[in-house]
Amino acid sequence: MKPKLLYNGIRPLCVLCEDGEEVSSLERELDDYQQSAQTVRHAASIRIIMQRFARGEQLPSQMFHKAGKIHGIQVYEFIKQPIRIYCVSTPNLQGCFLLSHSVLKKWQKTKPADLEKTYRQLQNMLSLEHLVP
Repeated sequence: MKPKLLYNGIRPLCVLCEDGEEVSSLERELDDYQQSAQTVRHAASIRIIMQRFARGEQLPSQMFHKAGKIHGIQVYEFIKQPIRIYCVSTPNLQGCFLLSHSVLKKWQKTKPADLEKTYRQLQNMLSLEHLVP
């Protein structure tokens, strides 16, 4: 896996791409949402929300908030109903957030499996030896 900068700014947002891939699974998920008539506006809105976050804007809790903790790591989520994108702050890159995955949800509570998946993505990123701040 290799890191890829998705949105640059005061709080950069990055994703992990499989080796040999130019597009991450999260980017493919967002592209799929943009192809669906039911989620096209939400997908465009959540991209704007993430750009605003990367620029350093303070977002209201309806758009970005803590989703929960797992193994002592705080997981956050970007929300534009029904799309949620999970992320975590990367300890080795000051201010950078790793975007993990997205889900379509109609319920309020975050599932433990979503927190665990985000934690695994962080572990994958931390295991990369060639990652340079």
